[in-house]
Amino acid sequence: APTKPLTVFVPSRRQCRLTVDDILTHCAADDQPDRFLNIELADLQPHLDHVSD
Repeated sequence: APTKPLTVFVPSRRQCRLTVDDILTHCAADDQPDRFLNIELADLQPHLDHVSD
């Protein structure tokens, strides 16, 4: 369902990065960069501040 959360399991970190790139490319191609984001960015930002690459 479009409004339900999901978890994507991949076999490696490399595959994770490739999968993320594919999802982001798909969103950018549709001109909907927050298509899969079911939360307001302001609510998410405090959590993103703790994320590092």
